[in-house]
Amino acid sequence: MPKNTILYLLVSACFFASLQAMAQAGSSQSFSFLRRPANTRAIGIGGENITVMDNDISLTMYNPALINDDLHTSFAFNYQPYLADINAMSLAYGHTFKKIGTLVSSLQYMSYGEMDNTDATGLVLGKYAPAEYAWSLGYAKKQGPFSLGANVKFAGSNFFNYTSYALMADVGGIFKHPTKDLSVGLIIKNAGFILSDYTNKNNSNLPFDVQIGLSYKLEHMPLRLSVTAVKLYQYDIRYDDPNKPLSLDINGDTIPVSNNNFDKIMRQTDIVFRHLVFGGEFLLSKNINIRVGYNHMIRRELQVTDIFSMSGISLGGMIKIAGFELAYSRMNYHIAGGLNTLSVSTNFASTFKKKTVVAP
Repeated sequence: MPKNTILYLLVSACFFASLQAMAQAGSSQSFSFLRRPANTRAIGIGGENITVMDNDISLTMYNPALINDDLHTSFAFNYQPYLADINAMSLAYGHTFKKIGTLVSSLQYMSYGEMDNTDATGLVLGKYAPAEYAWSLGYAKKQGPFSLGANVKFAGSNFFNYTSYALMADVGGIFKHPTKDLSVGLIIKNAGFILSDYTNKNNSNLPFDVQIGLSYKLEHMPLRLSVTAVKLYQYDIRYDDPNKPLSLDINGDTIPVSNNNFDKIMRQTDIVFRHLVFGGEFLLSKNINIRVGYNHMIRRELQVTDIFSMSGISLGGMIKIAGFELAYSRMNYHIAGGLNTLSVSTNFASTFKKKTVVAP
């Protein structure tokens, strides 16, 4: 099958799926685990990145436009132990076919541990293990400084007797500057259809998203800076907590929200910055990187008032040994804990290639 035909089919699927996603009204959301950072590197630089182009196969889960022929036989494994017995993992593998090009297959899996199955009186009847997963297949086509990619994914969610399945797609594009280490990207994520819902109400929504991003490596410093804007389909993404206590004066009356110019500017600034994820990578050498990120949305939603915390700040690092890239990152969510992620990646063709011995 010609390369352009494959890409056309994938992009068409994404387009029609996005129409369905945009038509969905508010309500509950299924497959929210797909919003979770699934890659050690992305977590180290804030949790989101769609523009770093240096043959990291795990980042193709964030933007399929990053797929290229250099990813042939590349493999990556990410593992994330959450709180309690919750664990997550992801796998990615790329392979180049002569008549097609490079395809990347990835798997995301999240296990919520074992839970008790009880009746109305609390009597334990047994155990069950809820889990969610998504398998995707991606492809990209490069034309000059531009790259357009798409993937399709099948997702499943199982919570005891409640199951749901969905078919989704992503479509993204990248512009890579021909002379500078600068890239700009755009992606539509998780557009698709609920194939079967948990209940007959059919009121679940997919974790649809629209993102743009930019990455730039400073010319005279070993530092790459990135910024990614998320949830661009909605301006105000603050959570309206119905249980949040109101501010009252000494008479018990609600204190009105200040409307002076300074407070208005601060509120609008907060709304804008909740869309932005900032990241930096110190490229100390080809084998050692240090990563840092800031996610304003996480900090504003999970910080505790009047208590210092590292909420929204992430740190990580990478070291490459004998062809294997080992990485660790930590995203600080709350004073109660954060997300640790470990990963290992390699390119089988280059790591295990046969060495030619020249006779003396």
